[in-house]
Amino acid sequence: MPKTVQGRQKQWQLLEVVGRGDAGEVLRVQSELALEHGVMKRPVQNVSGGTIVRQATQIENEGKILQELNGLDYKRGSLLIHTPRFIDESILGTSGTANLFMVSERVEGVSIDSLLKDLQQGKGQFSQVLVLKVLVGLFNLLPKVHEKGILWNDVKMEHIFWHAPEGKLSFIDWGNGLRFDPQNTDDSINPGLDYQQLISEGNLLLEQTTPGLAQDVAWPRNNSDLSERDITQLRFRLEFTQTYLEMRSAEYKLYFEKMLHPIGDVKILQEAVEVRDSLEKLGVPIEPKKLLDAANELAGKLIGQGEFEQASQVAQLFNANFSEDNGENWRLLEYCLTIPALAKHPAFPKLSQAILTKEWDQAMWIAQQINSEPNFPLNLTKLIVAMRKSVSMQGANPLPIFESLAWLSDKVSKSELLSDDPTVLERLGNYRISLRQLIANWSALQPGQQLGDQFLRARELLSDPAASFLGFPREQLAGTNLLLSLTRDLYRGWETGDLKACLKSLRQLFSLEPGALYLPSLADQIADVEEWVRKLTTGPEPDQSATQLATQLVNQPLHLIKRLGQPEWLSNYQYIAESIYSAEDITILRQTATNEGWPIPWLHYPTTHLDLPLSSAEEIKLDEQQLETLALFHLALRRGYPTLPALDQIRERLPGFHQGYHLIQQSVETAFSPLGSSPESWPIDAFPIQDRSRVVEFYDVLQQVRAWQARVQSGQTLQRGATKPSSDWKIMLDLWQAETAWFGQILPTMTKIKQKQWSSLELPKYVLEPDLLNKVIANLTQTSQNWAKVTDQGIFRESTQEFIYLIDQAQTSFFEFWQRMEKHELKPLRWLTETSQPFFSQINQSLLQISRYFNAIFRALEVVNAPHMARTKLAQNSAGDLMFSLAQLEILLQPPTRKKSVIRDWQKQYIDLLADPDREHILSTIENVESIHPLLPWFNELARRDADYFSAPDLQKW
Repeated sequence: MPKTVQGRQKQWQLLEVVGRGDAGEVLRVQSELALEHGVMKRPVQNVSGGTIVRQATQIENEGKILQELNGLDYKRGSLLIHTPRFIDESILGTSGTANLFMVSERVEGVSIDSLLKDLQQGKGQFSQVLVLKVLVGLFNLLPKVHEKGILWNDVKMEHIFWHAPEGKLSFIDWGNGLRFDPQNTDDSINPGLDYQQLISEGNLLLEQTTPGLAQDVAWPRNNSDLSERDITQLRFRLEFTQTYLEMRSAEYKLYFEKMLHPIGDVKILQEAVEVRDSLEKLGVPIEPKKLLDAANELAGKLIGQGEFEQASQVAQLFNANFSEDNGENWRLLEYCLTIPALAKHPAFPKLSQAILTKEWDQAMWIAQQINSEPNFPLNLTKLIVAMRKSVSMQGANPLPIFESLAWLSDKVSKSELLSDDPTVLERLGNYRISLRQLIANWSALQPGQQLGDQFLRARELLSDPAASFLGFPREQLAGTNLLLSLTRDLYRGWETGDLKACLKSLRQLFSLEPGALYLPSLADQIADVEEWVRKLTTGPEPDQSATQLATQLVNQPLHLIKRLGQPEWLSNYQYIAESIYSAEDITILRQTATNEGWPIPWLHYPTTHLDLPLSSAEEIKLDEQQLETLALFHLALRRGYPTLPALDQIRERLPGFHQGYHLIQQSVETAFSPLGSSPESWPIDAFPIQDRSRVVEFYDVLQQVRAWQARVQSGQTLQRGATKPSSDWKIMLDLWQAETAWFGQILPTMTKIKQKQWSSLELPKYVLEPDLLNKVIANLTQTSQNWAKVTDQGIFRESTQEFIYLIDQAQTSFFEFWQRMEKHELKPLRWLTETSQPFFSQINQSLLQISRYFNAIFRALEVVNAPHMARTKLAQNSAGDLMFSLAQLEILLQPPTRKKSVIRDWQKQYIDLLADPDREHILSTIENVESIHPLLPWFNELARRDADYFSAPDLQKW
């Protein structure tokens, strides 16, 4: 538990000492509940009493000054000037003792003194802008402090902290501070003392960082004889220079950002590097990644275009300017570009990109693939080894395990020369033999070896007591542990079917052990497995059967199993391939796939098929049971019985031919499908020889059905009154019945309805659905008769209601008849109905339209016959609707004719009244309108009530 002390406000835990000096010691502290952190100053605990008193007095003085400053925060532009906030102090009675302490805010950042020391050691830069910020900060801080009557009296760079992220300067250590009266200019304690110290510290700062800046701002060479005016002018010069440099920095930064989008050539890249250097001198930090990314893009583009010389210039430029940041990648790229055979290789763009992005496992992998090509003229082993040195992986050794084994083998040989102990020599000899055997076989897996066997053997040898005897460092075993860990990851990915994880682990293994040349071949085997699985899961090619695909997969060896073992997921896939390979019936195969949840949906596609049993069809001799089964199937086809029971027996007794007979059954089922699609059919020579005659007979009948359908769809008239077919095939009898019903009953009746010959409608003999058709005919006949009376008797609300009832009854009955025809037990009749959908739809729409017009007339009559609504807008609109609906009904209810039409005369009278401007003539015309005109009550009411209605302006009249 950390030690704690009690302050006046809180209890503080003492964490660590961060500094100790002549003025006391400084500790990092936190409040008891860790809610607040700070720094504590107290006297050094193990010094003499006089020193404790002096240090305590100084600390107590600093605490009072910090309380008076009250955490000063002053902002000038982007610069924040800050003094630590006072937090707490020791309890009463500790003044002048070792128990006195003060807790203040812990400032963030690094001291200016530390930055100067780093600069002297060549570890960093100290920009002009930062120099100006420090000096401007001091010149702005001191007046604020002096206003409070406080003299800092300790202006030093070690007391100034810079926190770049917030642009904050913090000023600490106020223990030497003095107080004075700001109003008394004769006070012996003069604020000028702070400025004298500032001038001295400023001289040292400028000399160590930017000597030329002192001349630019006319910095005084000594601190004597400085008037208040001189100080003010110096402050203005500093602030102006700071502002100028900041503006210049902003311009450079904007220019730099524009140059990077994108960098077009090497010249622009050189300019970007120079601008970056200028910005860093000005104190503007530039993230190297932006320039590196732009250079990567430029180098990749140049390499892709074959501009190897310019790409080499890019690499040279970055090696000269970014050697500390880049590591080995740009140097390796520059080296690769000096090898023409490598630079011109098709895989070099990918290799260079992997090098630039420091994807060393990918880079080494590509380099090894190039190196293993038989026609490649160079040996890239040194390049691969150089890449290996840049591999950064937790737990990896600096050198490959293979080199550790070689080092041990060499040490054994030397130790054998120095020893004369027979026991030691025997042990070392055996150890040397084991090492050399492993070294000799390191690049290849031996027959029967699995991946990881060599790594396990390497760990055994490196853990052997002989290795310790030879001085092999035990910590180097971490490298073998990492190899084994990656090997376990690979096996784990293999067991779960994550082939991408396997390949990733394999490449990481190769990046650690480039001498294990068998690893790339394992990657090729992983790719073979991945392609094998892809073929199985995506299905056959367009011209390939499922049997052909399965045959290809079953006969393809998967060598990776010998090295990694047989995982369960791959066994399942192989079982699926073998099941398809041995399958004889696609229906049974699909059922098995559904029951067992095979992840191959393509097996259920209609186009998926197995190879035809052509050889079996020629060789098989059907026994009595098989012949009986096929006879029952054909009898069911001929008589129209259900064929599924017979198909089930075929599946049991002739599984290789079930698919063909199943397609025959589907052909019957879909013969009259409204979709018009039919399944594929087997060729005749794929059926057993003894049954081919019956199959041929079925296809002849099916061809007749399709020819009949083709004539219907082409619009050819079928033969009415065709004689009953002599064939005993039910499908042909159904065709005859459907044709007879269609041409003898349905089509003539529907044609008369469509042509509006309602008065001559009669119910045919032996009609289908007589009740419904009788309702349609009766209602339409009555409607036609009633409509003929309209021209003599007029139309009224009561007669309109009758029309609506008759038409609605006719439409309802017709629609029900249509629906029953679509569900009729005769499949050909259903098919004819589906084929004639537009014909039925036109009649139904016509009846619905007639009903809508009669309803419009009914609503209009209600309005125009109401005297109190005669002059309303609704009455005007209703009159127009009434005449329009009557004219439309005349078209819909009777065939076209040139005879004189009473309804057209009514419409003309209505239109003439609208166009007549003469009021007197209008009134006389209304008097002469015949009494059956449906608008006469409205005309009379307008003339009786409103003598001026017809003389009103047009906008008011109608």
